[in-house]
Amino acid sequence: MSRHEKNSQLSRGGKLSVIRWAPVVLLVGGLVSAQQSPSEWAGEWGQITEGPGIGPAKHRGGRLDISECSDGVCKMQIFTFSDGPAYCGTSKGRLTIKSPLLAEATLRDAFGKSQCVLALSRSRDGSAISATESAGVCSYFCSGPGSFHSTFPFRQKTPFVGFDMEGCFAASSRARAAICADNELANLEQQWISENLSLDQENEMLRACDENEQPADCVRKAFRNSIAEVEQAKRSMVVEATTPGDPGKADALIEKITGEYRASFENSDVSGAKFRSTDSMTIERISKTSIHYSVELNFYNGHSCGSSGVAEYERNGSFVSHTQRPEGECYLEIIPTEKGISFADPTGICRIESCGVRGGFDGKGFTFAQKQSAHP
Repeated sequence: MSRHEKNSQLSRGGKLSVIRWAPVVLLVGGLVSAQQSPSEWAGEWGQITEGPGIGPAKHRGGRLDISECSDGVCKMQIFTFSDGPAYCGTSKGRLTIKSPLLAEATLRDAFGKSQCVLALSRSRDGSAISATESAGVCSYFCSGPGSFHSTFPFRQKTPFVGFDMEGCFAASSRARAAICADNELANLEQQWISENLSLDQENEMLRACDENEQPADCVRKAFRNSIAEVEQAKRSMVVEATTPGDPGKADALIEKITGEYRASFENSDVSGAKFRSTDSMTIERISKTSIHYSVELNFYNGHSCGSSGVAEYERNGSFVSHTQRPEGECYLEIIPTEKGISFADPTGICRIESCGVRGGFDGKGFTFAQKQSAHP
């Protein structure tokens, strides 16, 4: 006999029977309430293992997040990862509870339209939820031969927090587990990421805190110290990028870098098409310490970066175009080198405003051999 059956009670009056699926009440012999309790469904379900690779290719297993339940309807997310790069996932879903052990998940695309319906069943002991595709175009949410068919073991009632949900479900790191359970740490991590710091650096921090007796305190201190160091470095960068440099050096460098530059290369796109792209830059003198520049850079799949304006010679040894953007301060640095010119975008704001998804200024540039006056 199931737990629900053991909890069943019949009224002694004989006219009205009351069966309790705590805390749900169904009235038999009179008005029947079809509403189901979400308490047995809400929570984190799934198990993920991590291996080598990048992105979905490093994960195996799946996760199911069920939350914000009301009147038998919950919000949900579901992800599954299989061999190779195959995976399925959605950021929008609605779970409708049909009975204590059965539910229906409706997945929606970016436009809010229904594309896939999954049949979900919860085991009687509450240890897992299984999903099967039942209707719709579920392949819309999948890459490769991925499928939503999976079983998700119960993990916990309280929702995980933070940006690395897969890492929370993998739970291979004590430091990661601490972040997943603490909103303050999750917010610190998000602030840390917004400073454009590398995930490799974060992984080193987490590995160090895994060995600490108090991993949560260790992570908190590590994030705060790292953020403070970055903010100090940014303040120093701003001073160097906005303080005028030596006018004599500026005049000599302008004479050296003025001209037109071209660099052609083989490019391609996601369809496999091959074509040639040409990066270009023009630098003109305005004064002994300033230039006007115009640059166009090309990247894979037709993405590009474009910028033009006035740049002043600053104490950091580069010509800096400083503009205020909606996202923050853009400092595009045009840096003369022994072999040519390179670009730097220390705050990352110039890239956001001026580049496609695959584009960026850092690491790009031109050599003096690509200066058109050198090749008439």
